[in-house]
Amino acid sequence: MTDKTEVYRQLRAVDAKDFHTCFYCGCIAYKSDLVPPIKHVEFYLKTQEEADFYKVPACRECCLFLKNEKASLLGQRVDVVKRMLARKYSKAIRIYEVWDQSEVDDLSYQLQHSVNAGIVLGKETNERIAFKGFDFEVDGEKHTAKYVSDQIFTVFDQKFESFRCALDYASKAYSIPKAKLIEMYTAQND
Repeated sequence: MTDKTEVYRQLRAVDAKDFHTCFYCGCIAYKSDLVPPIKHVEFYLKTQEEADFYKVPACRECCLFLKNEKASLLGQRVDVVKRMLARKYSKAIRIYEVWDQSEVDDLSYQLQHSVNAGIVLGKETNERIAFKGFDFEVDGEKHTAKYVSDQIFTVFDQKFESFRCALDYASKAYSIPKAKLIEMYTAQND
């Protein structure tokens, strides 16, 4: 095979609002991620192991996360990106989950600036991790993006769509500092 890329089919967004959007995180796409990676294409063709053979619109950071990843299915690659985002931005996510704007206002100007930056980055990262992809078509066949499931957090029968909301509720309802609750949650849920 002279051109290995000829086996890949372009994944295209169904809705115009999703054009030029990274399928993995929702940022602006700048190139395509090949699923499976081009260096493993011969293996998947010879062994006929399951592989999607998609060209997926992706942002620069997601492409970097997936650069050395050999996963051959789109869902597997989505999982890798979400895990890498959570790991890379774990400190910012924690700042976003723990700090309230009312608490930030009491800090010195320099510390306010740093904490606010952490809150903004943590919020953006949470949105990228929660991004569910978009409906797409490949060779005229439409697919629904169902690679990211909704996470529901329950605090004594109260349901919350985000960890941050559940943390706020538990902290206020039981007068336990958020940092302590996070430590307890982390210890219990690894």
